[in-house]
Amino acid sequence: MKDNLNYSGHLTKIKSKGLEKTGWFQPDQGLPFRIRARALPTVFRNLIIEGLYTTESVFIINRYRLLAPISELLPSHFASGHPIAFQRMSPHLDDNIRTLIECPELLDLWTAGDKQAFVLLKNSLIEQYTVPNLSNYLLRFELSRKMLHEICDTLGFSAIDRIEGQPYLLNRVPSVPFRVADMLALEAGIAANSPSRIGAAVQYVYMQYLNGGSSYISGDEFVNRVYALLGKSLPKDNIRLEIERFAQEQDHELICRGNLFFDRHLYFAEIQIAQRLADLISCPVSKPGDLSGTIRILSGAGRLPELDEDQHEGIERFFEHPVLLVRGEAGTGKSSWIAYLLIVLQTLLPGIHIKLAAPTGKAARQLEAVTGHPAQTIHSLLGKGREKTSRIWYHHKRNPLNADVLIIDEASMVNEYLWRDLLWSVERGTRLVFVGDPNQLEPIGPGRPFLDMISLGFPTVTLQRNYRNDSAILSLARAVLLGEVDASHLEVAGIQTIPTESVEETKETIVRLYLDKVKQYPVITMYREQYSLGTDRLNEYMKQRINPVRMADGMGEGDPVIQMTNTSRADNGEVGLIRSFHPSRSSCILFEPDKEVHYTFPELMSEMELAYAITTAKTQGSQYEGVIIPLTDIGLEIPHRQSMWYKNSIYTALTRARKELVLIGDPYILITGAQRKGTPRKTMLVKRIQRVFKGSGILPGENENALPKG
Repeated sequence: MKDNLNYSGHLTKIKSKGLEKTGWFQPDQGLPFRIRARALPTVFRNLIIEGLYTTESVFIINRYRLLAPISELLPSHFASGHPIAFQRMSPHLDDNIRTLIECPELLDLWTAGDKQAFVLLKNSLIEQYTVPNLSNYLLRFELSRKMLHEICDTLGFSAIDRIEGQPYLLNRVPSVPFRVADMLALEAGIAANSPSRIGAAVQYVYMQYLNGGSSYISGDEFVNRVYALLGKSLPKDNIRLEIERFAQEQDHELICRGNLFFDRHLYFAEIQIAQRLADLISCPVSKPGDLSGTIRILSGAGRLPELDEDQHEGIERFFEHPVLLVRGEAGTGKSSWIAYLLIVLQTLLPGIHIKLAAPTGKAARQLEAVTGHPAQTIHSLLGKGREKTSRIWYHHKRNPLNADVLIIDEASMVNEYLWRDLLWSVERGTRLVFVGDPNQLEPIGPGRPFLDMISLGFPTVTLQRNYRNDSAILSLARAVLLGEVDASHLEVAGIQTIPTESVEETKETIVRLYLDKVKQYPVITMYREQYSLGTDRLNEYMKQRINPVRMADGMGEGDPVIQMTNTSRADNGEVGLIRSFHPSRSSCILFEPDKEVHYTFPELMSEMELAYAITTAKTQGSQYEGVIIPLTDIGLEIPHRQSMWYKNSIYTALTRARKELVLIGDPYILITGAQRKGTPRKTMLVKRIQRVFKGSGILPGENENALPKG
């Protein structure tokens, strides 16, 4: 900032105070003075600091630069552990770290062929320089620590320096609101009608579309979203021209068809799904001669229960169709049906190769517990690594899975990319079964293939009998689906409703109930950032009230955390507890069941988040003895923002609880939300499938008039 003061010197007597760091600064010339900052380096003490004085004569640091040689960046074992990298760096060890920050390509040069050395030095710079500086520089925007790490992942360890010169680089990070970069840019003197601002808004809308679940965006919607972002002060024709220019740039991989814009990967994924379905379904199947007799014998021997009509139909239809969909609400015994099918298969076809998988680790473990058959996550099944390389998989047409039957549980959570990968991971002749609850939230990621295939009339069995009829929670969930909730549904055993008058009272009540339930009931919310009851702010608040250790580091010993990406160590969505926490060494996370995983501090910050509160989407595939759900009008804080509590989101949150449900806030939000549907996703998968299958007679009611518009 142009009015900042700056001093060269060193930090002294630094302490953590809540979410801030406080202490003293001894300048090279003059007397020491008090300082305050959101974050400071933990290793380096010699700095150039920039900022302003408060009226209480405390210097607020909003930026600092390291005054240390590159040698101080290296851990003690670096020379022996990475001798080649150390030798390349030797002539530069006395150079200021600033040299490396200004020329980040030097790190690639010095550590070429030694990825471990590269990661070690990069993470050290991020933790000592980039993240603390971003915390101070962007403090007023209240970005979460997770968002700061996403900025570093995208822009590198020189992120703070890059965005000072080009604020709109922040638009490359989908979770950072456009207003952050826009405000910084306008303060830097970038004109409101400048091409760079229009281009930045176009890029931001495109990134939001990629993360919004739809497979395309119409030209008119594209223009209107950019128009709204820019304050409606620019001609739409200018915006349309900028969008067309943007689409022509090859690196954005945007395909334009008429008035529709598609991400290139999604465009072809939908075509590949349709083509592979046609290939798999054309494969002939055979049915055992006395299937019903076998089921009767197994039931008589006590190996199977007396199957209800839908369960029996499901097993019959499995043998009639290469691809089968099985749907059912919570409590209808979907996992049990899979177990019954396995018993029949292993009796009729000894030695058959069966694979089970689910989208999350917890869902896979639950499936394994019910069926007694090994189950794994879909990413593990396909041989995928981190989600950043999710477009690359290791089982495909030329390297198929060794499976006669592949059964996917929680299939409503599977997005188009994974659906495509699953279809191409098996040989023709492999039987595929997708089991799920279509009433849950749509997948994290693009599309909704499970629902699309059901709507098209692919072979589907619906399990209707509820085996938990005594559950007040499931009765409420059913009423939500019917849009017929009233106060009487909330006045029953197992459901506790606690009215509150404000967001602050809701937060206080959440903390009290969380402690009353011995920290065993997670808080489930539909919101993430930029709202007091979103997971980012609510987790920070709950930590400060419940476990205020190491607040400045974001998390500490005793905090519940959730894995946010698939890795070789843990699966996306796994919840654990920090058993030990060491910023300078590895930290230990205890996952269920009795699995300990060690993380470096940078790994912990980039892969884990606090889990006092969890988004509804992240809880899919999991169940808990009880859950706490805050119901407060988001419009109290963010005017004109529509509630995200609607039929499917409410149903998903409610059905995470086995025995007890705690609703805090305004129950009217639940009652009215049950009458609303969420914004439908826009995909072309239905149209792609209809075109591929046209004239085949496989899909019911085939006619061109049924094709979606556009």
